[in-house]
Amino acid sequence: MSSPQTQFPGSETPSRLDHFSGPAGAEDPITEIDRLLAAAQHGDSRTAAAVAHDLELRHERIERFAAVCAREIRPALEAVLQLLERHGGGGVIDEHPVGHAAVPARRLALWMSLRATMTDETAPDAHPYLQFDADGSDTDVVVSTGDSSRGAPAAAGGLIGVWPMSTITSDLVTRALLDILRRLTI
Repeated sequence: MSSPQTQFPGSETPSRLDHFSGPAGAEDPITEIDRLLAAAQHGDSRTAAAVAHDLELRHERIERFAAVCAREIRPALEAVLQLLERHGGGGVIDEHPVGHAAVPARRLALWMSLRATMTDETAPDAHPYLQFDADGSDTDVVVSTGDSSRGAPAAAGGLIGVWPMSTITSDLVTRALLDILRRLTI
């Protein structure tokens, strides 16, 4: 016994969809499946548009963070690094772009040594640091510090705070570094 077959417009192959039927008055299951799949396809295109929009917003946030780093944070880190080097110490400015395997968010940090220069072979996590992370929001930067130079775990300093990007100045960054250096020299 063969199933009834219907041809769709533009198709030369008969369809086997007509043999499905439900109770009288119920929506044909094939029609419902077709409706559900069409809705899912429409939802997928909205989802793709939403993902594209989210990626665009993320890119804008990253660019704002990069601008604050270039304009306010990095100059303060470089000034303190020069002073450390002038007085027999050293440091490393460590920058991770977005997508770096070890660091999911964009990050800029200064690792400091009061008594020795630091090289690429130096283990920076054995030194105090001031770190700035893009937190994924439109307006904030997560600021943290740590000091394992005296045998404490690197996270001993912890979170300084979440700073609104609009409030970050070179002076604010320099003052945070000053607080760290005061703790180290006392």
